[in-house]
This record gives sequence, structure tokens and C-alpha cells, in this order.
Amino acid sequence: MEAIGFEATYAYDDLVFASHNVFMVQFPEHAGEPLRLFFNKDCEEDAAYAVENAFVQEAEKRNLGAVRAGRYDIVDNEDEEEIEVTLMPEEEADD
Repeated sequence: MEAIGFEATYAYDDLVFASHNVFMVQFPEHAGEPLRLFFNKDCEEDAAYAVENAFVQEAEKRNLGAVRAGRYDIVDNEDEEEIEVTLMPEEEADD
């Protein structure tokens, strides 16, 4: 993330969120599978495309795969001081 100008601001389980909540990375369950990029549902397509290209190039330099997997939404649950992340795989995100 830092190589393309973003900081990892929050990590939970297999998810790492980038600064400004532009995108997040989901780590694969099995070795050899690509990193999965999800973009905030409010991220403009031009910005998402630029970040995707930069991230994929940096991943390849490190012998890692990376693919665009879709979009996500975050809802704050103030009562429980938690957030809820909803993943929208690419085919659903386009609808």
C-alpha cells in the first residue's frame, strides 16, 4: 500500500483497509491465490482504476497476484462500537 501512496490504517482478520477508506485488501485463504482488492462503494471509477493498476503492478514486483474483486460498504453500528462491512463482488457491484 505504501508503495502506491496509501497507509494501512486498520486490519481485521484477513482484511486491511487503506487510508481514506478508498480500498481494502483481502488476503487469500490459500498460498498462491491472489490478493483481492475491494473499493469503497463511493470511490469514483477513475480513481479505483488508477489504484487498481498501481496496486497490481506493485504486487507483481513482489511476485504476488492481485485482482479486483468488487466494492464494499461500511456501516457504523454506534450502539455496539462496531462496523459492519458488506462485500459486493464485482458482478453484484456493477448492478
